[in-house]
Amino acid sequence: MTTAKNSRSKDSRRRIKMTRQPLSTGARTLMLSLLFTGIGLAWVWKMSWSEQTSNRMLALELQETEFKNEWGNLQAELSGLSRYTRVESDARTRLGMVFPTAPPDTIWSEVPVEKPSLGSLPFLSPIPSRERKLSRSR
Repeated sequence: MTTAKNSRSKDSRRRIKMTRQPLSTGARTLMLSLLFTGIGLAWVWKMSWSEQTSNRMLALELQETEFKNEWGNLQAELSGLSRYTRVESDARTRLGMVFPTAPPDTIWSEVPVEKPSLGSLPFLSPIPSRERKLSRSR
């Protein structure tokens, strides 16, 4: 048993010695160059992203200004159209409408209008006193 214990401790010492070997100059140079290349690429990507974002922001601000101008124009147009004098003048000039001077003599209707009688509605059966009042008003 002691030999197995000794062999394990020798193996662990060997592993430690193997992992603690210093890197060669070429490996150090390669690792540093990869590190700086990665940092440089990240910097370039960040600057490109920042520029794209600022360009989008400027385009959206320009569009917002255009929308605000159009909204103001629409509000001004709406307020001008809603004035009574403007409506009256447009009705006279564009549509040829005139205000009537007197009420019309007759009112024409293409569909004859019949007044429903209370007896024709089953849920409104005429009450005798109510029927007399209705006949007097006619």
